[in-house]
Amino acid sequence: MEALKAASFGSGRRQTARIFQNSWRKTGRKATRALSECHAEAHTDQFHELRKRSQDCWMHHALLRDIWSAAMHAKQLEAKALVDVLGRYLDLSILSEVTDREPHLFNGSDDRARLLEAIISRQQSARQEALTKARWIFFG
Repeated sequence: MEALKAASFGSGRRQTARIFQNSWRKTGRKATRALSECHAEAHTDQFHELRKRSQDCWMHHALLRDIWSAAMHAKQLEAKALVDVLGRYLDLSILSEVTDREPHLFNGSDDRARLLEAIISRQQSARQEALTKARWIFFG
């Protein structure tokens, strides 16, 4: 935020607003595409892309917070919550990959199966929560 105070776009307020408006729309289109891909394929890469677009949204709302404080703050908090849910989902994906890559860590016990079952259950919950939040944030 401090760096933005000193930033100059070399144009007037209208041109700066137009630049920001174009950026907002471009981010919205990318978010819509990412959300659509999450529904279609539901792979980790698509959810990672949705997380990046949610972070963009979170930052856009932070930048506009002084203009329309209550509305932007509410959307900013929701976008941050979505980023956090997607982060947990992605962390669980990494944990699942580690259990697949390192089965020797479990010494043939049922611990690995129970861990994978817990991971899958939590991932499904996080995925559903993320998709619901994303629909509200980007379309609500």
